[in-house]
Amino acid sequence: MDNIENNDKKINGDMTVYHKKKFSKIFTIILYFVIFALGYEAATISYTRSFGKVPAETINKMNKIETIIDENYYKDYSKGKLYEYVESFMVYGLEDPFSYYLDEEGESEFNDTIDGSYVGVGLTLTPSDSGEIKVIAPFDGSPAQAAGIMKNDIIYKVNGNIYSYEEIDKAISLMKGKEGETVTLEIKREGSNNFTCTLTKSKIIYQSVVSSMLTENILYLRISRFDVNTYDAFKEELYKHPFTSETNLIIDLRDNPGGTVVTSVNIADLFLDKGVIITEKYKNRKDIVEKASKGCIDIKYPIVILTNNSTASASEILAGSLKDHKKAITIGEKTYGKGLINRYFKIDNKSSIVLSVAEYLTPSGKSIHKSGISPDIEVISNINKSVLTMEYEEDNQLQAAVEYINSQLITE
Repeated sequence: MDNIENNDKKINGDMTVYHKKKFSKIFTIILYFVIFALGYEAATISYTRSFGKVPAETINKMNKIETIIDENYYKDYSKGKLYEYVESFMVYGLEDPFSYYLDEEGESEFNDTIDGSYVGVGLTLTPSDSGEIKVIAPFDGSPAQAAGIMKNDIIYKVNGNIYSYEEIDKAISLMKGKEGETVTLEIKREGSNNFTCTLTKSKIIYQSVVSSMLTENILYLRISRFDVNTYDAFKEELYKHPFTSETNLIIDLRDNPGGTVVTSVNIADLFLDKGVIITEKYKNRKDIVEKASKGCIDIKYPIVILTNNSTASASEILAGSLKDHKKAITIGEKTYGKGLINRYFKIDNKSSIVLSVAEYLTPSGKSIHKSGISPDIEVISNINKSVLTMEYEEDNQLQAAVEYINSQLITE
């Protein structure tokens, strides 16, 4: 019996050792699995931090392309420039001409433009239907205006090289720079042969608002763009003239490419005492409704707003809001149709992007993006010339505005 007990004990003892060894192996496997899982998670976190939502397949392709270039490209190249293009085309891939990437130089130029001054040739540009660089208008007193560059001209070559609108940053960098530098542009103009002109870069100070009394009872103000100084400039130009509740006002927004939304909203508020100015519609955040404050300028309503197919963006906010509130009638041509709001995002200390973040609606709830604002009275310009360079005698749209005001005075 003792032997049996001893044998039993021995057997039980051997089973205890066996179970301990088995548990040890299982524990080791679990420990390895946990370590692997933690390592995988850490690697995933590290990968995510490095590449975010970029698919691994895309990263692998990029690395493969770089390897092929390293091994086969016939000359040395800048890897930094290669990576910069990858970054910029993440924005260009949106296929939105109003969203774009800014490198360090482009960012500086962008800020200069918003601030209202820079050194260059003085052109406002936009993409043409075929993707070329099209002139909206030259600035008053600019080298471009002095050289005879006109609305709808195409900047075909800059310093002998062809540029499309996708390469606008490169083209602009050549047209801006230091005072006294020169740049040669080849211009395409419908109905004539290409011609070249050499321009000397100079300090361009935006005089965004000009005014004059056309007649004793007609006050004319032209807004060429909406920068950070335009609101104050508009009030200064407005109030330097004597006007009463019987004074008729013409606001000329032709060839105005836009600018800062807040400036346009503030100017619209001068003529409204209540109601919505614009509604900003966002994808992932609550809509923003900009409303008028109490009180408005004591002038004769409706005022007249002149528009054409280069009246865009912030200028369409002003035209659309006053038109919808019956505070203005529009005369001229259908506007450009840029009903998007753009926002500036800093990426790092050397780059940023400008992105279309919202669509705006006029007070009546209408979207004007790609459709524009149709004029109440259509008058097609009879001369292919920038508003900035036209005399009153050749400006049939301005003449039509004056005739409309005079006809209203007769009927009254």
